Amino acid sequence: SRTMSRVLSLALIGLVLCQGLAQLLDKKCHDPKTSENINFNHGATETAPWMASIYKNNQFICDGTLVHKLFVLTAASCISKDSQLYVLFGMYNQYRDASQFFNNEQYGVAVALQHSNFRPNNGVNDIGLLRLYGEVTHYAHIRPICIILDHVVKSAPFERFEGFGWQQQGTEASSQVRQTVYLSQKKPFECHRNGQLLPINEGQFCAGNRDRSFCRSNSGSPHSSMDNNIALLKLAHDVPNSDLVKPICIVPSPKLPRMLTTLVDETTNDFRGVRNVTLNAINHIECARRIGKPLKSNQFCVAQPIDFKVQAPGSIIGTYRNIGDGNRYYLFGLMSYSKDGMVVYTYIQSYLDWIMDKVYYN
Repeated sequence: SRTMSRVLSLALIGLVLCQGLAQLLDKKCHDPKTSENINFNHGATETAPWMASIYKNNQFICDGTLVHKLFVLTAASCISKDSQLYVLFGMYNQYRDASQFFNNEQYGVAVALQHSNFRPNNGVNDIGLLRLYGEVTHYAHIRPICIILDHVVKSAPFERFEGFGWQQQGTEASSQVRQTVYLSQKKPFECHRNGQLLPINEGQFCAGNRDRSFCRSNSGSPHSSMDNNIALLKLAHDVPNSDLVKPICIVPSPKLPRMLTTLVDETTNDFRGVRNVTLNAINHIECARRIGKPLKSNQFCVAQPIDFKVQAPGSIIGTYRNIGDGNRYYLFGLMSYSKDGMVVYTYIQSYLDWIMDKVYYN
């Protein structure tokens, strides 16, 4: 119906607004747009500006994650009674003299809070918070991770995600540099098979990587995921139909076109308006090689032209087709992230059933 078309149209257009509408634990949390051109494998502090190193009596004990200007999230097993803790932010090399790195920031821990139901014998509720003595000053390389508090964005089960840890550099035992490793979620029986002695309880999951020597993940290390990077916003009211506001077209198509077009807002001395930019789809194997991690069947990527400025996550890509009564622009993808000259999109046609279910039955 016309009404449902309006809802679907604005739901898709509104995807770019979802981050702004969600209630965040810290409104100044890490903005991915500030690191869109960063290589996520080279270990720079900006790739995970929320990471913290926790020290006890000048000895490194655990990783932590800055979640608020006053709080660091870590594992409850990292917290012991009567321990004098402090936290370092902006670390790239874990064991070298901190005075060598001017980007480091040190904060004392005022209160260490273990979850009241933490069970050391089986790891249940292994979560804790460190309240700092002072508010953390935000920089490009020190920023809280984003945690959504409301239900604007509903999470879905995930299979792959990113873990952050430390990798020994060469033969230097005293040099540990920050690295990102791509992990797959494992079923409980796989954890047991791989030597996991403790059962996987509610509120826990197990993950692994074939190259287990890639990096060392300490207690409290954070993990993140970019799978199923798609969301819908249901509007409070219908949007009036006009010549200026129309639903975008979506057509079931089992095959992704080789040539795609993205629409870019552009303002120059000679032009102001929307410019069509033609991009070439890249095969999965080549794209995975370039970005350093596998693509799923519900993703695709294009090569980024030199003069093309990557837009914000949620930006669209599609193609013009003559179907029905004229030449129309059809949606094929939502921009997810960019890396090493590749722009990765969520393939809309993989989610048509999900979109229709949410539009018609919610």
